[in-house]
Parts: sequence; C-alpha cells; structure tokens
Amino acid sequence: MKPFLSKHYPILLILILGFLFRAWRFSALYGYGHEQDLQNFIIKDILVDHHPRLIGQETSITGVFIGPLYYYVLAIFFFVFSMNPLAVFIPITTISMATLVSIYWVTNDLYSKQAGIIASFVYAVSPVVFMLDRWVVPTQPTLLWIVWFYWVLVHFSRSNFKVLPVLVVLIALIWHIHIAFVPLLLLLPIAMIMNKKSFKKIQKQNTKYLLISGLIAFALLTPLVVFEMRHGFSQTQALLTASYSGGMYAEVRTGYYKLYVIAKNIDRVLLEPFVQKRIFPFGLIIAAATLFIFYLKKIIARGETLLITIWVGSQFVIHFFSKRALTEYYFNNLLMLSIIVSAVALSKLAHSKTTKIILAIIAAFSIFSSYGFLKNTRAVGEYKDKSAAVAFIAQDAAENSYPCVAINYIGPIGVEFGYRYLFWHKDVALISSGNDLPVYSIVRPAQISESEIAQRFGDIGVILPAQQIEVNPEICTTPTRQLLPLNGFVN
Repeated sequence: MKPFLSKHYPILLILILGFLFRAWRFSALYGYGHEQDLQNFIIKDILVDHHPRLIGQETSITGVFIGPLYYYVLAIFFFVFSMNPLAVFIPITTISMATLVSIYWVTNDLYSKQAGIIASFVYAVSPVVFMLDRWVVPTQPTLLWIVWFYWVLVHFSRSNFKVLPVLVVLIALIWHIHIAFVPLLLLLPIAMIMNKKSFKKIQKQNTKYLLISGLIAFALLTPLVVFEMRHGFSQTQALLTASYSGGMYAEVRTGYYKLYVIAKNIDRVLLEPFVQKRIFPFGLIIAAATLFIFYLKKIIARGETLLITIWVGSQFVIHFFSKRALTEYYFNNLLMLSIIVSAVALSKLAHSKTTKIILAIIAAFSIFSSYGFLKNTRAVGEYKDKSAAVAFIAQDAAENSYPCVAINYIGPIGVEFGYRYLFWHKDVALISSGNDLPVYSIVRPAQISESEIAQRFGDIGVILPAQQIEVNPEICTTPTRQLLPLNGFVN
C-alpha cells in the first residue's frame, strides 16, 4: 500500500481536491431551475408513472430530442433515495470524477505523466470547470466524451486503430449527450489522411472487442431507431430542416458581426480554465502562438498540432455557416483542448530551470481558485431556498387540511421556474387558481412585498392566503383546473 501511495500521491491529492470542489455545499449552491425541474419530471415519468421512455427532453432544435440514457442513470439514484432531488449528487459527481481520472490517464498515455498531473490539476481546481461539472443538465457528460474522443483522434493520427471499439461507443453516445458532436467526426478521416499507413493498418482489428463495442452501440441506439420508426423519422427530418433553415431558433447574426461573436466565444473558452477576466483576442493570440511553437519545435507531432489547429478552426466554420442560434455551451468542447495543450507546454518547461516558477504559479492558481469558490455564498436559482419555501407552504397546507392549493408567482420573467417537482415531492397538489381554494404567493426578490411575506428564505418570500378556505376535494381533480405540463416535457 505504501509503495502505491508514494508512487501515485500527486494524482490521489488531485482527486481529493477535485472531489471537494465538486461536493462542497452542493445543496446550497445547487442551481435549480426549469431544466432541473423538467428532468426530474421525466425521471418521475419513468419510475412513478411507469412509462418507459425512448427520448429525453427536446433540444434547442425543434423536434429533436436528447437520448434517455442520462435520465435512466439518474433514475437509479432517485429510486434508491425516494425521489429526493438531491439524489443527482452521486451520478453527477461520479461523471465529473470520471472525467478527472480520464484527463489524467489520456494525457499521461499520449504525452507524459507530468502533463497528465498538470492537466488533471487544472481540471480539478479551475473554478469555471468545476462549476460546469456541478451544473446538473443532460449535457453534463460532454467533457468526458471530448477527452476520450481526443484520445481516439490522436491514436488515429498515429495509425493505432486498436482504439476503434472506443470510437464506436463514442459515436453511439452522441445522441445521448450532445448532437453538436457530429461535425467533430470529420476530424477522423483528416487524421487518417495525414498518415499514409493508416489505411493498411485499419484492417488489423481485434474482432472480439469490435463485436462487444458494436453490441453496446446497438443497445445505446435502439431507443432512437424505435422512436424514429414509430414516428416517421421525425427527428431526422427536423435535424435536416434545422441544418439549412435554423427553425424557430434561427440565428439572426450574420457577416462580420457573427464571426466576431464566434471568435469572442472561442477566445473565452480557451482562457476560461485559467483566468476569469479576459481581454479579447488575448486567448486566440496565445493559442495561435502556442500551436505555432508546438509545430516548429515538434513539442508534439506536427500532425497532431495540425489536428488541434483544424479542430479550433472548424468551430469558426461550423458555427459561421450554421443557421442555428449561437449558444455559449456549443464551444465548451474546446475547454479540454485548452487544458491538455497547456499541460503539455508546462510539462516541457518543468524540465528546465523554471520549474520553481511553474510550481509557484500552480500553487497560486490553487489558492485563487479556493478563495474565489469558498466566498461564493449564492447560486442562481438555488435549490436550498426554493426547497425551504416549498416545505413551508406544504406544512401550512397540511395544517389547514387543504387537499390542493394554487401558487401565484410574483417577480420578473422566469420567477416561476424550479418549483413544480419540489411541490410534487412534498405531496402538495397544485391546480390553477380561483376563489374556491387557497392561493399562496411566492415572491422573488422578497423586497417586492416585504411587508406582506410571512416567511423569508434567502431572497424568496412566501405570502400566505388571506383567509382560510374550505376546499371541495373534487376541484383538485377537475380536468379544466389541471396545470399544463412543463415546457419541453413530452410524454
């Protein structure tokens, strides 16, 4: 045990740091809004309503849905923990820790142990990265997918096709994680073309592993195939339509302005793991200079440097010609490139006389990350305060024996997001408001009705019904009084 600890203590310490940053005050800093409410209702649909699902929620492309894998994984933990919304902590944190281990292993395998340690350390303590890991959404496994795709891509450029089974599974996972990964597959033939020996070696494969990966891919894609056959290939048609029209979310920016927005987003992502304040186009300049030096000095193989350059450049081309509205998280795939390339560069410097300076910079980075995170006491749409407000209303409704109630939301647009599942979990039946039942008001910010609120939870205030009402239980099940399904929920 001692030899193992002495040999691997750096990565073990990094794992501990990474876990602490992702677990610290999870409940208090859990950003809980419409997206989290929606995914919880989908899990309820699976477990409580016993409805096996072929799809998850609708994506930003109208008529295209994300795969159900993420929801089934979460459903396991919701089942174990009695549908508690905080059950997401285990699978979400497990995915992020798997990503942390993966970036260490992949960078170590492709380059060096020093590079692996640096890359995993930056991933563990970078505020932007670990806050992204704490974001509970179906696309959360994005960074994990990117790490392994990068590994496959580099091995393809090195004519090592033993990684083909991993690629098969990664391709099958695209529908379950992020449809925007599809254009990245074009990098694979480019990697092969760069090496003339590729086409000769690709024939030499381990049939056993290919068969296993093929079966896994078949299982992952079965829900998609079944759904498409049952619904006339509606998702395929919607995806093809959106590719040239943009649908209801069509991009309105064009020309140089659109190119500027894309450049600014890429610049942001390249620097985000390291600094909070950015000066455009500082990130792009650093990236260009780094890749140029890599190419000249052969710090990594020139073919791999070109692949990374093409990857970054492809984001300009893809998003410039896409008709879809630009969204910031479409560029997050570059986060891992930035971390890995930076780690390789720093690992080369670590062998020189600048080692102490590099260690000092890394230590300062760790301290800065810790301070910035620990002083953060609030989260947008936080779970803790919403849950407390719902519990307060549930208790008052139970004390007054109300079989159902109505909720009035007071505040800016979106103030009503993130409550519906919490009320269901607390056994509070909600229907549309009227004079025949009690109406509770949730106010945010509470200062809007400071004098009227009965209880305050953070900046959320609760106003009790003006008077006690005798509720006829029959109205609780009246079809015309039932609330509409959450936006994006498809049964």
